Amino acid sequence: MFILSSMDAGAFERHAQELGVDHFFEATYAGILDKREQIHHMLETHRLDAESTVFLGDMCHDVETAKHGGVSSIALLTGYQSAEQLQGAEPDLLVDDLSHIHALLENPPGK
Repeated sequence: MFILSSMDAGAFERHAQELGVDHFFEATYAGILDKREQIHHMLETHRLDAESTVFLGDMCHDVETAKHGGVSSIALLTGYQSAEQLQGAEPDLLVDDLSHIHALLENPPGK
């Protein structure tokens, strides 16, 4: 797992450490204002297969970043944008929160 966030890098690092989740991420790209400028670099650097990569986010620009990178998108209703706004960006999947992601990882479609 990787982080691609517009959040200040120092603030993200402190927050991740406080929550005890920092060890889950292979790499963190924080303080990125236009995520579209970074997605291809991440895919290339980490040799990620676009067809098997999913980008999760809670903003329309996250869905747009996924499309720009040629990866699947999951929009989360955990941010400031409404379901209608996120649906307008046409994500591959729209879910209420991360608990749905856990269920998908445990029981992927087609298995």
